[in-house]
Amino acid sequence: MAHTFFATTVRGMEDVSAREVSSIIGRRAEPDVGKVFFQAGLEDIPRVNYLSRTVHKVALMLLRERFETLRDVYEAARSVDYATVIRPDQSFAVRAERVGVHPFTSVDVASTVGQAVIDSYMASRGVRLRVNLEEPDVELLCLVRHDELLLGVNTTGESLHRRGYRVWSHPAAISTTLASSMLLLSGWNPGDGLLDPMCGGATIPVEAALMASGYPPGEFRLRGRGFAFTRLRFIDPAWLEELRSEASNSNIGSEIPYYNLRAPKKDPAVLEVASSTYKSRKVIVTEKSEPIYEILFTSYKKTKDIEENDVMELESMDLGFEIRAMPVSHSVPGAVGYIVEGDTTIAYTGDFRFHGRDGHLTENFFKKVKELASVLIIEGTRVSREEDEYVSEEDVYNNIVRVMEESKNLVVITIPKRDLDRFQTVLRATEKCGKELVLMPNQAFIYYTVGKVTGEDLLKNVEIMKKLASNSCIWEEIMLEELDKEPLHPFKMAKNLENYVLCLSYYDMRYLLDINPQGGTYIYSASEAYGEEDVFDFLRLWNWLKHFNFDVYGFKVIGENEVKFDKGFHASGHASGEEIAKVIDYVDPDYIIPVHTNKREWFVEEFGNKVVLDEKVSL
Repeated sequence: MAHTFFATTVRGMEDVSAREVSSIIGRRAEPDVGKVFFQAGLEDIPRVNYLSRTVHKVALMLLRERFETLRDVYEAARSVDYATVIRPDQSFAVRAERVGVHPFTSVDVASTVGQAVIDSYMASRGVRLRVNLEEPDVELLCLVRHDELLLGVNTTGESLHRRGYRVWSHPAAISTTLASSMLLLSGWNPGDGLLDPMCGGATIPVEAALMASGYPPGEFRLRGRGFAFTRLRFIDPAWLEELRSEASNSNIGSEIPYYNLRAPKKDPAVLEVASSTYKSRKVIVTEKSEPIYEILFTSYKKTKDIEENDVMELESMDLGFEIRAMPVSHSVPGAVGYIVEGDTTIAYTGDFRFHGRDGHLTENFFKKVKELASVLIIEGTRVSREEDEYVSEEDVYNNIVRVMEESKNLVVITIPKRDLDRFQTVLRATEKCGKELVLMPNQAFIYYTVGKVTGEDLLKNVEIMKKLASNSCIWEEIMLEELDKEPLHPFKMAKNLENYVLCLSYYDMRYLLDINPQGGTYIYSASEAYGEEDVFDFLRLWNWLKHFNFDVYGFKVIGENEVKFDKGFHASGHASGEEIAKVIDYVDPDYIIPVHTNKREWFVEEFGNKVVLDEKVSL
């Protein structure tokens, strides 16, 4: 069912916000003065709040009328049935904003509408609603603009321009929503250079970085103030979690950039979108692969198309120098190191490690680097970590097997979703212990996609859990049909929980409610927390696990807020400092350029004047 909404935005940028909202909900949005109107389903409330970069507040419209006096305002507001949006046990408040010349103030408007809400609810339900001006359960947004009255349920809470990422506020900083609107209006695309000549608080570059990375701005809100819609009776919490899961786990190929064709309109100095069709940029693949092409050109959901003639193989490119792409071992599949041969031959390692099932690929890469390269650009992620204990993938396997064998109930495990080695480690451990591995659809889809490229049936011995709280997506239906699998119903699992190992991410923990285990074993087999926000995530996870009376391995909470991690349940995707030192000694390059590290001085201490730290280097 479609409902009417209005979203407030930056004055003068209404067209930009309307286009953005349209792209989010897939329906036309109409700009108005300082706001945007659109039709959408209730399930789109979390979507617009979570993904929009240009709007301030999103409201479910209850009333839009003309008025002359405060009495007219009262009568209009009293005619609304508020029982559909406010429960009898909930409190409410009215926030009013007024534009124009009136014989009353915004405080008068809020008071009048508030009384109308109380009177309406009393007449229809016989209950006097509570007013809470500080922390209401439901906040009504009332906009008075000249002779127009708008009344709606604030689904956002505090304005979305308050992202929550600023650690210092520049005295002349522009708002985040204005910065994003300017970027969208300018025609800038992720992957292009960006110059902000009047940079003060760096708001524009920060918003550009978030756009380029695809990081949803609403993620900051969830780690801080949160959204008002989480307190509304008509919003299913599952909608938000599905959205977060979709945004983070189902965007295969999302790194590939696109652009709009633009042309001058009216004012030749201003470029506007000439076509609603996005164009894909040129894409170079390291080797020809029909399965990869199939994935690139297949839309599993509402995605932009990649044109086939925009995809080229590296070996067919005439670049004036030769680029060798060689696979290396890492915690995600497809990791590659590069050797660029010209007057000077340069090797770039990318992220690498020496253990795992593809450890030999890393060794082969460095043999070729030693033979050809005089300049080595090398990652140094783990050289900055004090007392870093070496753990191999085989160590992880043995520790997981030990814990699984001791468990007499359901085992739940969390792993990095894109770590193919860890997935196969867990699958191997599960089979050894005589249990069945169960994945959520979004995680299974990753291995299904990788399997299409490698030609392996990675999900042959894996169950896929049915989600009760939401409908399946098209990519899920395609996957299940091709695999010829029926999803495993939680009720069937609940009958024999001791036979299953359920793989859940932090954001999937709510699915435990569908099977309601009474005790069990939890294994955390992923990266440690490296920031304060990550620690909060683990504290919430700890509460989930203790609610279901789980024995926890991999981390523990000490006291109220101290999180400690157990060694042995996670192996890094990066080489250790000792391994990096050995490989540099082995290659013996003339120059070393450290990247992806905050301890470049470690390289200087180990290798002296071979290390290049200048931002610009001429070789």
